[in-house]
Amino acid sequence: MGTRSTNFLNALKNDQIIDFYDLNSNFHFKVSNYLNSWKVDQELSHLLFYKLDVSDCPTVNVSIKITEFLEVEVFVRGKKVEDSYIESFVGSDCVLKYWKQLENLLNFFGSDTVPSPKHSADFYISEAFGNLYECLENLSAEDDMKNLKGKLKFLINQIGLLRRNIYSSYTIQMAYSIYLCSSSCYKEIENLGCLTIPTENELLRLINQNKAKGISI
Repeated sequence: MGTRSTNFLNALKNDQIIDFYDLNSNFHFKVSNYLNSWKVDQELSHLLFYKLDVSDCPTVNVSIKITEFLEVEVFVRGKKVEDSYIESFVGSDCVLKYWKQLENLLNFFGSDTVPSPKHSADFYISEAFGNLYECLENLSAEDDMKNLKGKLKFLINQIGLLRRNIYSSYTIQMAYSIYLCSSSCYKEIENLGCLTIPTENELLRLINQNKAKGISI
């Protein structure tokens, strides 16, 4: 084996993080250049690097959590960065193996212009569900809020229809009210795809089905 290869392997071995104890015991020395800008919380089950934003109310802007199994999780402005993005730093298993990988994470996410986390469409759909449900739960039971509740349930169903083809009663009601106002307008909305609604024939079938069950629309 050549000298260069030997030197490379030795350097790789020296850079390796053996286990969580090694990480916990030596990070002060290995990544000392970054500790002026990052705060560290040491726990038995994890090591947490985080940056505080104190411009207004102190908040954690970015955090890098490394578990006792050396698994890496990153949060930016309260949102978890997807594993597929972190893989570019630490590999496909999202497990920290080398000190250089930790340096790269601290350097990249420590930037003042750290980018917003990249998420899949599925993530945003789930987040939208959560936000709408939270809003729905916080509404009072007053009569004047019923209209808003119906609209929120309609929106929730619209998002859900991206994943499955089950129309809620609120979506059927909304669609039927549009259809009764103008069937040509309904057809135009259906063709444009600006709302996820049943086809005209499907809508009429659902209406008749509900009427047969004694459900008023």
